[in-house]
Amino acid sequence: MGKILHPHRKLSQVLQRLQVITTLLVLFICTVVFVSNDIVTIKNQKQAQVEEMASLLSGTLIASLEFRDEKDATRILSVLSQNKDYVGAELKDEQGHVFSHYGQPIEHFERSWLKYFSEHDIYRDGRYYGKLSILASPQDARSEVIRYGLLALLTFIVGVVLAILISAQIQKELLESITFFLETIQKISHTGNFSIRTQSFKEQLSIQEFDQMSQEFDELLKTVETQEAEIKKYTEELEVKVAERTASLVKAQAELAQNARISALGEMSAGIAHEINNPLAIIGGKTFNLIKKLKAGPVETDLLIKDIEKIEQTTNRIAKIIKGLRAFSRDGAQDPFEKVGLRSIIEDALELCSTRFKNQGVELGLEFEGDIEIQCRPTQIGQVIFNLVGNAFDAIQTLDEKWIKIIVEAAGEKVHIRLMDSGHGIPEAIREKILQPFFTTKEVGKGTGLGLSISKGIIEAHHGSLEIDSASVHTCFVITLPRLQ
Repeated sequence: MGKILHPHRKLSQVLQRLQVITTLLVLFICTVVFVSNDIVTIKNQKQAQVEEMASLLSGTLIASLEFRDEKDATRILSVLSQNKDYVGAELKDEQGHVFSHYGQPIEHFERSWLKYFSEHDIYRDGRYYGKLSILASPQDARSEVIRYGLLALLTFIVGVVLAILISAQIQKELLESITFFLETIQKISHTGNFSIRTQSFKEQLSIQEFDQMSQEFDELLKTVETQEAEIKKYTEELEVKVAERTASLVKAQAELAQNARISALGEMSAGIAHEINNPLAIIGGKTFNLIKKLKAGPVETDLLIKDIEKIEQTTNRIAKIIKGLRAFSRDGAQDPFEKVGLRSIIEDALELCSTRFKNQGVELGLEFEGDIEIQCRPTQIGQVIFNLVGNAFDAIQTLDEKWIKIIVEAAGEKVHIRLMDSGHGIPEAIREKILQPFFTTKEVGKGTGLGLSISKGIIEAHHGSLEIDSASVHTCFVITLPRLQ
């Protein structure tokens, strides 16, 4: 921005200049109106003179037409030569033929606003004798018109020049101040630097009102700068508090999830004991038989191997149950994502409850489209499956028909896991609430209301969704997971 060395002027002074321009323009318009009025007056006067001359001559030409005296008509028309303003005249008889004329024929003259033309029909006692046409080009009228025209043109040129000069100066002064403010505001907007002060460039402001505006604007910037510093301070403090609160919430959420798992473990402890006791009883029985056979004497190798293989199978089953129990009881939120088959995850989760389902007459079905692999945290997905199956088991206990079915379907880059039971669906009144924390339909002491909420959070952390299929006749939850994270 270059420096402009001139004193501050009030905005009122600038407006006075605008008033001068307006006055000049008004004067110019008035001059044009007056000149135009004078020109019109002169033209009307000359036209009236031509009309009067045509009327006067028409009365004297009746006899010439009546007696077909062409010489007399020519003599009468020659009277027009006494006034140089009349440049031509033409007399036609009643048949429309040219009877006499003065000067050159009228049709040879170009009609313009500086020439005056009059046509006068000649009548007497109701009889039509012919028509007289007169053309005049008054020299004095031409001079007057030219003089007035030059005056109007000169006034116009002077007014325009003055208006351009004054308006250019006003525009320059206004634009300098406005442009300065605009550039300053844009600079503040782009840099976010509210420490800029317009009074540092006071010489840019040539109008007093803009200088006062600059001072007020600087005060506003000072206030904004102070408030911005306070907001920044409060924001930093808030971020610290939010971080602390978030850490506290994460810890509380982890504790709630762990409590929910412990509660679930408590609920299924009897079932798990049964799941393990049965295999242990089998192992105990087989071991007792082996000892008895060995004490009785030599034992066939095939029978011995058969009993030992049964003990091994049963031991593997116990190990599998314990593996599933350990997976269910631990927090897998920090586990890395790994590529695993869904079949093994679901089967490990079902191993914890298959015997309990069988003893309670619950038919458990599993349908796969091959062994579909996904990238996930296996422990967490297994916990979700176990929780949903456990909820389904509790919900159908009082029904005559009791079954649970898990259907796994591939859908392009996604996988759908549909967990359906023989229930008749979830009532619409609680459908929106059932996935919320602490909401449960179980009796007091039999549920925390966290299972579905935590399951929903786990699935969403895998960039998937847990939804209720409201279109299904039976109760059906649908888990959608991407194959790759």
